[in-house]
Amino acid sequence: MPSIQARVKRRTIEVMSDYMKLNDRRALDGAYDTYVPAIAIPPIVSAEALQAVMDENLKVNPTAAVRDAALLVDNGPLQTVEASGFVGAVLAEYAAGSP
Repeated sequence: MPSIQARVKRRTIEVMSDYMKLNDRRALDGAYDTYVPAIAIPPIVSAEALQAVMDENLKVNPTAAVRDAALLVDNGPLQTVEASGFVGAVLAEYAAGSP
């Protein structure tokens, strides 16, 4: 039986392939290897990172209604779930190879 990491990667690449309508395995592996390590668990949104994206968008869309990323970011619910211990429990299950 493959390791949990191999099973999760395989399933993630299947989802990416469906979502992106892409069947090029080399491209999918490259996208996985590039983006997955950058995804935080839990996926807390950085207002600074979002602001950088918004600033780039403002260059082509200077009339955008929202200019301050802090108005859009609310990590409170996710932080509540994390504080409950749920995220740690799920990560522990994955580390143990259960799923």
